[in-house]
Amino acid sequence: MRAARLGLGIALWVEHRVRDWIACGELVSLLEDWSAPYPGFHAYYYRDRHMSPATRAVLSFLRNASRSSIRSASEPYRS
Repeated sequence: MRAARLGLGIALWVEHRVRDWIACGELVSLLEDWSAPYPGFHAYYYRDRHMSPATRAVLSFLRNASRSSIRSASEPYRS
């Protein structure tokens, strides 16, 4: 990300992490016509079957990460 912000290359990031940098002109969005929106992760599992502790941990992590990314969507990632 730092190289892209310095004009030394391009970067692929989710929009909500770089929205402010695009708005102020520090970054420029490329290939917008070919960029599909990304709705997030989807996990499919059998709720009524035994779930291993590892699977439970991954699902818990994804839920928490999803919630925190929604809360911090207005704050760009600082590298």
